[in-house]
Amino acid sequence: MVSRRGVLAATLAALPLSLGAQPARRRKLGILGIGEAAGFFGGQRRELLEELARRGYVPGHTLDIEERFEMESPEKLAANARELVALGVDAIVTEGTVSTLAAQAATRSIPIVTTVGDPVIAGFAKEVRRPGGNVTGISQNRVALAGKQLEIMRILRPKLAIVGIVYEEPHPGMEILTAPMTRALQAASIPVRVIGFQPREFPRVLDELKRLRIDTVLDMGLGDRNRLALARTKRLVVAPGEEEVIDGSALFAVVNDNRDDYLLAAAALDRVFKGSNPADMPLIQPLRYRTTFSLKVAKAIGIRVPPEVLLRADRVIE
Repeated sequence: MVSRRGVLAATLAALPLSLGAQPARRRKLGILGIGEAAGFFGGQRRELLEELARRGYVPGHTLDIEERFEMESPEKLAANARELVALGVDAIVTEGTVSTLAAQAATRSIPIVTTVGDPVIAGFAKEVRRPGGNVTGISQNRVALAGKQLEIMRILRPKLAIVGIVYEEPHPGMEILTAPMTRALQAASIPVRVIGFQPREFPRVLDELKRLRIDTVLDMGLGDRNRLALARTKRLVVAPGEEEVIDGSALFAVVNDNRDDYLLAAAALDRVFKGSNPADMPLIQPLRYRTTFSLKVAKAIGIRVPPEVLLRADRVIE
């Protein structure tokens, strides 16, 4: 069955080409990311550029690309954003809340196309249908994701009493990232503790989890070594992405099915390059999610995953 989002992506991808539209002049695109180029846009950087080329924006010919990536320093990320603005880019494509914050802090006029958790909560957009600013693109709709994560948590822990949200500092924008789950838990009258820690303080985190009797943890950035240490305490760990389930350190993950994000981003950039105002371009929200379970982790922590839940999963790791 083809998802509605897949149909939408195909429609957006085909429309400008079917009209025979070509870019009016040479464009300059800024790419602002956290990490390395190979991981940008969920590893779809190459596909994004290929899709732009298919639409007539060929790197080195009709499209100039200025890329800036930063792994750790918020100050350097902000400086990179200002540098792209100074270079006179026609648009900036970002990934994630932190890089989008940096880009919008640098400019309120240059269009920004992004994929971000919740642009309304983050303050990038007034509403999904009409963002009202210079940011458009793809909303990852983390409110819906949080609801799905909480639903599975309560099935696996029927007496769920308190949830910990744990992350490694520094992590700019973490308040925005944790807000959807915090609100979902509060609406369900389930207490939540958000715990940030410095890299060498993780033993303190384990002590605090034990003291507060927290047996269910949402991992918002623990690091591989700490995540494995937490998994060995036999706590239910909800992962931020599928890779943590696959490596055997988390029980389950719910993520957006973002395989067509590069198509959607390219279509949005195409519209921006042709003169559309980001303020009037509705944010595209995911219509499909992927759920991954690890039965190996379930066995290790003594959790029985009901068959009806496994039937709903997209991937089950034995």
